[in-house]
Amino acid sequence: MARHKRTSSIVEKAYVRALSLKAIDSDLDLSNGMSLTAYDAKISAVQALLDAYNLKLTELDGMLNVLQAQEQELKDFSSRMLAAVAVAYGRDSSEYEQAGGTRTSERARNKTTTAAP
Repeated sequence: MARHKRTSSIVEKAYVRALSLKAIDSDLDLSNGMSLTAYDAKISAVQALLDAYNLKLTELDGMLNVLQAQEQELKDFSSRMLAAVAVAYGRDSSEYEQAGGTRTSERARNKTTTAAP
């Protein structure tokens, strides 16, 4: 399942505020570094970081798909390796047990009780 991409209400509100401030004066400068140009630069910087973050999430989704496919392939190969050990040594051998299998002589058997008639 793909990760949810992030949006920022803070960036959206700042963008709307910047538009409103432009209506006051397109070159608004309130001194002490508080200018419309600086505000637009901060908004753009945060938006760029958010875009980069969402891009990384997309890349991670792709990597997760590859990882899951490789895990499935490894699971299948592991099962085939155990089956090959069973063919070579038998399912009741100690080699089969060493490879991770359960010997047939050690399998738990279901005990069924029959009711007396």
